[in-house]
Amino acid sequence: MNEGFPDDNDTEGGFLDCAVEIAQAIDSLEGRSEILSLIAFKYAKSGQLEAAVDLAETINDSYLRDQALASSGLLSRKIGGPSVKPYQPAGLWEEMAFGQGFSGQSYTQSSGPDLYRRGIYTVWKRTVPPPSLTIFDAPDREKCTARRAVTNTPLQALVLLNDPTYVEAARAFAQRVLHSGGRTDRERLNFAFKLATARTPDSQERVVLLGSLREFRSSYQQDQAYASKLLSVGDAKADSRVDPRELAAWTTLASMILNLDETITAE
Repeated sequence: MNEGFPDDNDTEGGFLDCAVEIAQAIDSLEGRSEILSLIAFKYAKSGQLEAAVDLAETINDSYLRDQALASSGLLSRKIGGPSVKPYQPAGLWEEMAFGQGFSGQSYTQSSGPDLYRRGIYTVWKRTVPPPSLTIFDAPDREKCTARRAVTNTPLQALVLLNDPTYVEAARAFAQRVLHSGGRTDRERLNFAFKLATARTPDSQERVVLLGSLREFRSSYQQDQAYASKLLSVGDAKADSRVDPRELAAWTTLASMILNLDETITAE
């Protein structure tokens, strides 16, 4: 990597792309954010201004989504390629359509692995920015942003608990826990909690979470239709080998863990 003037053999661009991949794999939320910020600066220094802006502006906005997808095992780790179109409410682009001859008049949701790409690859239409990013304070890209706003609103909580991305991620997270987390509830809880927070729960947290799991089981045992409705959210299919009531209970617990202040906040 050339720290002076770029030359014909400069490979910094490729190095930085790899650095992004490495940084995304770091367990520490705070450490990962710091490294991604540094990489954005290096992109700018090397003349790749568009990459610098895209990375810097999506570090905070897409972080929660990327983290949920990574914990669930759904996240596509592909690097590069065209923009993708994840879940968003129907009709947003159509409301801002301008008639024939203009591009971006309708929104066709991506499918397969493209539905689970990192947030940095989400297509950006300036007249209708991605709601999943703007609701978490993404700049509108209409002007320079010297300092990012940081808010904590009820609407953000509603998104994290009800948006198809997060409901589906919680279900996939639960499936991962049930298949790989061990045989007992305690082992599975430790596995899930450590995936999300990089530590095991303390005794008080364990009591609260296991008590919640028992309540969720009781609720879904009495209403299997509601369990099936929860498991139908998203394009990815629920694992038919798992009792839907048990999977629904663990899905709700997984959603709790993914919504802990420790999971979603870096201070």
